[in-house]
This record gives sequence, structure tokens and C-alpha cells, in this order.
Amino acid sequence: MFCAQAFCNLISQKETSGDIQGIVVSPHAPRVTHTLFADSTLIFSQTEPEAMICIQWILCSFARASRLKINLEKPVMAFSKNAPQATKETLTGILGVEAIAKHENYLGLSTTVGRSKSKVFEGFT
Repeated sequence: MFCAQAFCNLISQKETSGDIQGIVVSPHAPRVTHTLFADSTLIFSQTEPEAMICIQWILCSFARASRLKINLEKPVMAFSKNAPQATKETLTGILGVEAIAKHENYLGLSTTVGRSKSKVFEGFT
């Protein structure tokens, strides 16, 4: 629990300083930079090399401080459909991770939401 909070604090510090930005989910909601799950994290960011370098710094700082090893064979990056191929290659190269078209499901939930929000949650009723 303390490790997760320390990781979140590193991300929040970098967001506050303007080094990374999250995604906008609603005009009236705060930006989302990350979500934590039982044994993994999703990080949301703009597609700029500086943001990837910042994320790399966060991961390295967290690993060094917590003395935990981050498995760099598991992480992947998903991009918006408008991201140019050259951008994808540059950013995945910075972090040394694989690019994927999209996450279909994550922990049993759809990772994409279209106009119909009710369709995403229809399995929960």
C-alpha cells in the first residue's frame, strides 16, 4: 500500500510540475494520469518524447526507492488511432516497450468506450 502511494505521489508531482499530462475524460473532470490495479498500473500521457522520458524517470525512481524490480518485458503502449507511426516508434523506443493496436479488455472490462456508455456496463446488470 505504501509503495503504491509513493508511486502515485511521483506521478502527481510530475503532473503538478507540468512534465506529464493525463487524458481528459470529461470537460468538468480532472485529467486522469493513471489507474492502479491489484498488480499493474495503466499510465495515460500525451505522445511526446519528454513525457516518455518523464515516465521512464518515474519508473526508475520508484524502482530505486522501493528496491522493487519492474518487469520491462510486460509493459506495452497503446496509441490513439491518429498517432503517426514515427511517433509510435520513437516513444516505444524511449521506454523499450512494444506497441499494440489497443487493449481489448483489461481485467475483464472493455478499455474502449464509444458513445454508448451503457453498452460497456451491460454485463454488470
